[in-house]
Amino acid sequence: MDTVNLKNGTSELRTLVLVTYGILKEMLSDLEGAIAFYELVAVCKNPSHQVFSKAQREYLINRALMQSDGRIHQSVRNIVLSAVQGEGLGLSLVDPIASGNQ
Repeated sequence: MDTVNLKNGTSELRTLVLVTYGILKEMLSDLEGAIAFYELVAVCKNPSHQVFSKAQREYLINRALMQSDGRIHQSVRNIVLSAVQGEGLGLSLVDPIASGNQ
C-alpha cells in the first residue's frame, strides 16, 4: 500500500489523499460546495461544531467526507487539515502532501 506523508505529520494512503483532495477542489467550484467546505473544515478543527444546515450535512455525507452520525473519519480529517491554510473567509486549498512525497 502506497502511503504519503501529509503536512500535518500523518501518513495516509496515496489513493485516499488524491480522491479526497479532488473532492475538496470540486467543492469550491460552486456556492453550495463552498459553504459545505467551510463547514467541513470547521468540524475537522472542532469536532463539536454543528453543521449549519441539513443540506450541507447531506452534501458532506453524500461525498463520503462525513459519516452519517456527523463524525469525520480520522483519515479525512488529516487530509482536510493538511489541505487548508488560513482562517474564515481567508481559507484556501493547498496540496496536502508534504514536500518530498510527490
